[in-house]
Amino acid sequence: MSFSGLKTTLTAIYLGKLAGGGERALDSPPRRPQTLAMTNEPEALIAVVNRLAARFPDEQRSVIEDIVAEEHGLLDGGHIRDYVPVLVERAAKLRLSRS
Repeated sequence: MSFSGLKTTLTAIYLGKLAGGGERALDSPPRRPQTLAMTNEPEALIAVVNRLAARFPDEQRSVIEDIVAEEHGLLDGGHIRDYVPVLVERAAKLRLSRS
């Protein structure tokens, strides 16, 4: 997924949650808590953005989303995807701590 593709995905998921997309139909499975053990990478990256926004409240959310998208782009070529959100969060946290 390209940088702009990830940014679009993050934005779409985030806006969907704001617009009430968080509610589920009765026949759909229950929602999982926001953990790094998610199999859906875009949802896991949204959780990363949310945690970083809480940890760095003085930073604009758009800056955090950009950093997460950039760090994700650096790892996008990997074949094993399980730890990508963990690695993205760690790298983004380091970058945000320095600014």
